[in-house]
Amino acid sequence: MSRSRRRLPTWALARFFVRAKPVRLGFFVVSSAVAVLVLGTLSFQAVQLSSVQVAQSELGDASALVVFPGAAPVGGDYRSIKKDIAIAAEAAGASELTVSFFAAQIRDSDARMVNLIEQPSAQSESMGVTLVSGSWPRDASEAVVSSAYAKLHPIGSSVTMFNGALTARIVGVAQNDYYRSSSEVYLGPGAWSSLRSLDASTAERLDAAADIQAFWNGGDPETVAQSIAAVVPHDRELGLQTREQILSLDSARYVELQLVALLAPLVAGLVGSLIATRFMRRIRSSMHAVGVSFN
Repeated sequence: MSRSRRRLPTWALARFFVRAKPVRLGFFVVSSAVAVLVLGTLSFQAVQLSSVQVAQSELGDASALVVFPGAAPVGGDYRSIKKDIAIAAEAAGASELTVSFFAAQIRDSDARMVNLIEQPSAQSESMGVTLVSGSWPRDASEAVVSSAYAKLHPIGSSVTMFNGALTARIVGVAQNDYYRSSSEVYLGPGAWSSLRSLDASTAERLDAAADIQAFWNGGDPETVAQSIAAVVPHDRELGLQTREQILSLDSARYVELQLVALLAPLVAGLVGSLIATRFMRRIRSSMHAVGVSFN
């Protein structure tokens, strides 16, 4: 004697499917993963600088920059280097030249790591560094510190480097609009060359060096860079940056991450569809075996 099969509408199967604990758990996990990935990607992109901002933070108002890594070891006399660079750059067609010294991760008297920067205040301001209080340094005895560093070294205090060889009174606080958490000390004119009084053994023991940076407008960047390189003693490869190069990088430096964010919902949807399809087939097969069929 055969049993008649009970026929149920498809919506009944759908309701059963939605209420199934494994399906709800899987949906929650997939949805959470997609939400976290998308929100994480959007947050990551939000804190990244655009190519225009990168160009401004690296070059200021200049069209090109050449960097000679470690070309100014501590203890050297660099009082004439700016003039030599200016003559070489102008001969190659450059104008509005600015020369600066940048020493990264130098330990102060409190054993904190800071970046030392000696460059004209106009160049700093064009690169997004805004003086929020006090004044820019007038000579090697004065310095301006970043907001982050000013929490420990306010205006009126002093900062000491290189075992007391370099001491400067803090006369101002500046805010880097692009890198707000950085610890920086903006030295006054001639500060790096003032360390020439160090004896050779002390300078060697300190083992520190600054990059020499030259900013300019006009001329062919490659030609100007090579002309400057001829008057700057260096034993490492120079680095040339131009505004055109930076802008061409585009903010899509993180295109892989953006692609993942776009594809994640699609992949999750496909995976969810496959899981749902397999689950539906198993439910249909099980229901059919006990005499229940669906429209």
